[in-house]
Amino acid sequence: MRRRAESAVLNGSLFRVKRAARQFLREQRWAAHAARLGALLGKEYELFMTSPARLLLARHGRTALNAEGRLRGLADPPLDEVGVREAEGLADALAPARFFVVLSSPLVRAVTTAQHIALAAGVPHRIDERLNDRDYGPWTGHLKVDVVEEWGSVDAAPGVESSEAVLSRVLPVLQELWTSSSSAVIVTHDAIIRPVIDHLDRGRQLSVPTASWCVMVAGTSGWEVVDVDQVAPRRER
Repeated sequence: MRRRAESAVLNGSLFRVKRAARQFLREQRWAAHAARLGALLGKEYELFMTSPARLLLARHGRTALNAEGRLRGLADPPLDEVGVREAEGLADALAPARFFVVLSSPLVRAVTTAQHIALAAGVPHRIDERLNDRDYGPWTGHLKVDVVEEWGSVDAAPGVESSEAVLSRVLPVLQELWTSSSSAVIVTHDAIIRPVIDHLDRGRQLSVPTASWCVMVAGTSGWEVVDVDQVAPRRER
């Protein structure tokens, strides 16, 4: 009995030693591979391995409704000529950044802008319904100044989606990216960007012009706002 017990202990110890040896060899192979890759890429590899995940929150290019000062919401106008040049300039500015995917609202103004960025960067583009614009209800297409004059603010107009409702669908997208440590570009709308930035960095002043972007980095408990209202020059014809 004693010999069987000693044998079981010995066999268990041998199993643990073998498992530790296999793990050690895997780590050594990975270390050798990492060293070769590091030597090949130099500083680029070091930055890639040590930089925290980044999230670039971008607004789409201009549309005719933007130019006229009208509430867009779920209306779906295409980019105008200025908006196309803005989207191209935005793509030129963001393409060198390191990110793995471009996510966008399903509306054509955001999709077109996102496609320019994804093509320039050589990464996939995915549509996420949660990034859709704010629903302005019966005030969609109305001049913003008229709505504010009548109701005091867009928020107070009846039938407008609340900021709380906007955040309840958008913040889970950001949380998923943060949890997976995924660097990404999100192309969405000013009515989405404003409450998100205010939620993450209350009191931060921003104007969110078309084709602008905000920069966030992954902190220990979520995304941290680094910069806002970055604007690239339009691409000239």
